[in-house]
Amino acid sequence: MRYRLLALDLDGTLMTTEKKVTDYTKKVLLRAQEAGVRIALTSGRPVPGVKPIADLLKLPQFGGYVAACNGGRIYDCATGENLYEEFLPQNLIPKLCAFGVENNVTMVVYHEDELITQQAESRYARFDASVNHMKIRVCKELSAAIQFPIYKFLMAADPPVIEKLILKAQKEFLECSVYRSDPYYMEFMPLGGNKAKALEALLNHLGWKREKLMACGDGFNDVSMIKYAGLGVAMENAQKPVLEVADDVTLSNDEDGVAKAVEKYCFS
Repeated sequence: MRYRLLALDLDGTLMTTEKKVTDYTKKVLLRAQEAGVRIALTSGRPVPGVKPIADLLKLPQFGGYVAACNGGRIYDCATGENLYEEFLPQNLIPKLCAFGVENNVTMVVYHEDELITQQAESRYARFDASVNHMKIRVCKELSAAIQFPIYKFLMAADPPVIEKLILKAQKEFLECSVYRSDPYYMEFMPLGGNKAKALEALLNHLGWKREKLMACGDGFNDVSMIKYAGLGVAMENAQKPVLEVADDVTLSNDEDGVAKAVEKYCFS
């Protein structure tokens, strides 16, 4: 089989605009797994936000994976074990919180089944909690509340604000990786941490070469895995940097683009 590992971003890729997986795409992905393809759902979401989709696609039964938090954690759906984890340096947390307060953005971190933020009224925090099936915990002094390791630190604001802040943050925080995921999100990850690095760790675990990896994505945070994969497929609705590095472009997320790509490359 040409491709043995299929890495799929969720929002804007596998899922429609209504945040659903169509019956057609589900059928194609179940067929791929029956044929021996392993699936890794590779998302900026934390594990609780991905598990319902993993269960829908029967990843626990077929031995699939969740690469959560943009590659900060690889979760084995069959065993419930973490195969890989990478955390932000704890001494960066106060500096990140100060930067967020100074620039008046919504700050978000995940801990178990909670989304912790300093702005309960933020539409970005409420939306993120809803999508990820998490309850919100409000902490005005966020820096003092984060007394546990975190995979990533998220800042959210209107796209023009994030576009302006991203260069400032990248210059100020050389000890970590800073990039946009969606236009309204800025993510702080361990230095060098991204989806490609996590997928490399998963391939090493499986004993497979990157040529066996096919990846589908649409967002800024998918660029690394699209470039790294043996075959990188951009959605028709993808951001320009993704389209520029992709080996192929499939239909949009509202047109079963993932299913069409899998049929084209995994079943031919």
